[in-house]
Amino acid sequence: MTNHGDIAAANRRGIVAMVTAQAFFIVNDSLMKLATAIVPSTQAIAIRGAVAVALMLVWVVATGHATMLRMAWSPLVMLRGVLEALVALAYIAALSYMPIADVTAIFLISPLLITALSVLFFGESVGWRRWLAVVVGFCGMLLVVKPGGSDIGWPALLVIASAIGAAARDLVTRRIDPAIPTSVVTLNTTVMVTLVAILALPLQGVAVPDARALALLFCAAAVVVVGNFMIIRAF
Repeated sequence: MTNHGDIAAANRRGIVAMVTAQAFFIVNDSLMKLATAIVPSTQAIAIRGAVAVALMLVWVVATGHATMLRMAWSPLVMLRGVLEALVALAYIAALSYMPIADVTAIFLISPLLITALSVLFFGESVGWRRWLAVVVGFCGMLLVVKPGGSDIGWPALLVIASAIGAAARDLVTRRIDPAIPTSVVTLNTTVMVTLVAILALPLQGVAVPDARALALLFCAAAVVVVGNFMIIRAF
């Protein structure tokens, strides 16, 4: 039987993993913001993804999980990968048009949505303080999205859509069989994001990336791999 000490320790590990993931994602966002000023967002995601897939294959082999790759095609893992791909496309597209601070502020509704939906889907207990934080958070997001009562721009709507998708992605992650290695789930996610970005290339066309763009995208690939691994580990 699980005792309170084990639960507290697991929560601490989850918190550390989540904070680490968010730190790496912020670095990734900064790198992608710079890269999408040189190449279209879909192309940037595709290049980053190709490098990330190669890194994850090495990671899976190095951790001895190559024999478990068949688990990458389980329905929930596949669903998570598709959701992450849609989230990435919407988020990076918005990032190329909006200040990174505004994108980040709007995207913070995702954990608020998870808090609310965890009650509905997992029956978790959420006290009044957390509900108050959710309400205040939503009000803050509205101030960022629609300051002074102006119309909501389509890039902001993309961020909101990506935040909703991220909440769904994380709820799905919570349901994935813990027996499936985190590295295998991360590899599937990376492959799905890359494939969807490649399919979306005709929407924006392609450009010839220079050395700076490639360096930014190679660094972003390494960073996003760690970020994805840690957020999957947290859930």
